[in-house]
Amino acid sequence: MNKNAKQRFDVDPILEKISPHIPDEEIDFLFPFRKFNTQGHVRQFKTSQLYRAHILTMIKGVTSFNKVSAEFKSRRSFRDFCRFKNKKATPTNRILYIAT
Repeated sequence: MNKNAKQRFDVDPILEKISPHIPDEEIDFLFPFRKFNTQGHVRQFKTSQLYRAHILTMIKGVTSFNKVSAEFKSRRSFRDFCRFKNKKATPTNRILYIAT
């Protein structure tokens, strides 16, 4: 099975059950949108997306932001849970660390 086929079938039932219960609109209202300028690139992520990324690290037991950043590139279910558009539009470990 090639890499693209693996991503199509990457489903995580735990994340699918939790996702509807996270109040994205309230989080974005309480903590307004911020632009992060790191490494010369302007990356824009909503607060709710970064919140979901931190929840993901706790649920899955990922021990570092380096590992979760690498998992975003390869696991579609992680990107879908955090509502990132595609592989290129994912936060780096530095952005995740700044958001803590």
